[in-house]
Amino acid sequence: KLRDSNVKAPFSGVVAERYVDLGAYVSPANPIVRIEDNSKVEAVINVVEDDFARISKGTLTNVIIDSYPDDLFSGRIIRISPSMNKASRTAAVEILLPNIGGKLKSGMTARVNLILAKKPSALVIPESSLRRDVEKDFAYVFIVDKGTVRTRKIVTGIISAGEAEVIVGLKPGDVVVNSDIQISDGMKIGAPRGKGGRR
Repeated sequence: KLRDSNVKAPFSGVVAERYVDLGAYVSPANPIVRIEDNSKVEAVINVVEDDFARISKGTLTNVIIDSYPDDLFSGRIIRISPSMNKASRTAAVEILLPNIGGKLKSGMTARVNLILAKKPSALVIPESSLRRDVEKDFAYVFIVDKGTVRTRKIVTGIISAGEAEVIVGLKPGDVVVNSDIQISDGMKIGAPRGKGGRR
């Protein structure tokens, strides 16, 4: 009995929570403490169905913790759920992060920047210049052609960090109206000097 009074943890870590006080009676079924190995932590995100096929185990990610907005943490995908949630049409993805200095704590909120694709030579425009016809379900922008506003249907690709890739509908040098002012096709407008859409 004296030998069994020493409780040993199966791994090294820190005591995160204590469930009993000194002198309390306990049984084998009662937890005494909760121990955490905080040398590494996991962030769990839910990936939508459209992006699920573009992620893979081992992919590097950037993680921002709300408690440390000026710090950028790096992680790696270690597990991808084999099934989708039927209600939300998302799948859980686990990201492992080294916890250098012990800054990261269980329960913190994280925002993950997961790069799904790269296109260095893509034609991009500000995301704020995108407009959508809800009834006919297509995207379009207003361009300036010789001082006249024209509606131009476009097909978009990757949209990220305030920029939108344009696959069809624009060419480098087109001047796109990037404003929420009320304009319409055929309106006369002065085009500012610039390079327009860039690659």
